[in-house]
Amino acid sequence: MWSCNQILTNKRWFDILPGWGGVCGRVIGLGIVVLLLPACSGYHLLTTGQSAISEFAVPGVINNTSEPFLSERMTRALHRRLPDHGILIRTGGPLALQVRVTAFEDRVRTFDAGLVASERQVRMTVTVQLVQDGAGVWQQTGMAATAVYPVSGDTTRNRDQKDRAVEDAARALAEEIAVALSLLDPAILAADRQPLHEPDRDRLDAPEMFTPEVDE
Repeated sequence: MWSCNQILTNKRWFDILPGWGGVCGRVIGLGIVVLLLPACSGYHLLTTGQSAISEFAVPGVINNTSEPFLSERMTRALHRRLPDHGILIRTGGPLALQVRVTAFEDRVRTFDAGLVASERQVRMTVTVQLVQDGAGVWQQTGMAATAVYPVSGDTTRNRDQKDRAVEDAARALAEEIAVALSLLDPAILAADRQPLHEPDRDRLDAPEMFTPEVDE
């Protein structure tokens, strides 16, 4: 069973009906997505006059894994991708997007004829929570993205290739998060909310703000 985010971000719905490619297949695929959306709690289709949740703070991403630099890379990807979806990132305020990297894997994907690893795959998993005045109003767990990179006998080159793959996975996750946020119903901000656990509350009381790099 696919998650709501997989339904909303999968670009190959037109392939589920063999022989129905092209424009016709895409129209059918879009119709299927529209039919499935009502079953996705928290999501809705925007209509004229409605506004999405488009302004909030984005504290530094929390990295709960032993893999270094994931916080910086994921935070940078969010700061670069969210504005492309019309989201204004503020430096503070009652509404904040909390992202936590919960798992990271780097494993062999393919071997060559000599049974030597020729490709590896990284997989990054995050939990995303939208928080208002210290209380969670929306949460999505298990968001994940993968990226493949080639390996050779050159350790330095392998490190560079892995870094690029991690950046690709971070960008893919940032895009998935942006799409999910753009489909949220702003009415959730007025709903009954549950307070965060104390460790999360402490983290949000003193967020580690991130200053994105400026491309020259």
